[in-house]
Amino acid sequence: MKKDFKRALALLLALIFIVYIGAAPVEAATKKNGLKKVSITKVSKKINPAVSGVSYTIKWKKVSGAKGYQVKESAREMGEWFTSTKYTSSYSYKTGGSSIDTFKIKVRAYKIVNGKKKYGPWSKTKTIKVF
Repeated sequence: MKKDFKRALALLLALIFIVYIGAAPVEAATKKNGLKKVSITKVSKKINPAVSGVSYTIKWKKVSGAKGYQVKESAREMGEWFTSTKYTSSYSYKTGGSSIDTFKIKVRAYKIVNGKKKYGPWSKTKTIKVF
């Protein structure tokens, strides 16, 4: 009876250890430099006939410990990414009659450590259909 109990206890401890080790990479993937991954919560767009374009606003959930956020956007399917910094909780963009109908955007948080910016992981890429 004692042997069975010891065996079951050893098996339980081994399972706990395996689960703990398996969960560590998942946590590491969602944190970088102590900052969590940003999640985009809302995308709103408004048609503006005065400038024959569309304006859109991106909002995200704030990350604790972040000093600001960096926004990257791409206006082409396989195009280059343009980076903007110094946003706090939202980002707005006006297309101004552009012929581009799809934008991609992603966000990451940053904090300042010893005078240098340390960045968290990028959010999932959000595709925005303008027209």
